[in-house]
Amino acid sequence: MPRLSENDRHRALGLLEGGLSIRQVARRMGCSPPTIMNLRRRFNETQSVRDRARPGRERVTTEADDRYIVMQHLRDRFQTAAQTAAETPGRRQPRISTST
Repeated sequence: MPRLSENDRHRALGLLEGGLSIRQVARRMGCSPPTIMNLRRRFNETQSVRDRARPGRERVTTEADDRYIVMQHLRDRFQTAAQTAAETPGRRQPRISTST
């Protein structure tokens, strides 16, 4: 099931404020009732419909680095990930992983 866009989230909240039940809103939006309940709870807590920040590892490469890596592999399809990581310009700590 696809995620609700920000516009859809605002629309769902408007439908709730308009007096529709959670089930009715969920049916109209094409999602489950718990999705609408969680959206309303999050909006009441944060006054925002945006996704919360998720934990995860920080990026090591920039978008420009990513484009460079893709171009390198398109030029030489037999190049290994370890070779690409070693040849990517710039000094990075931590180093680029060969398993990504």
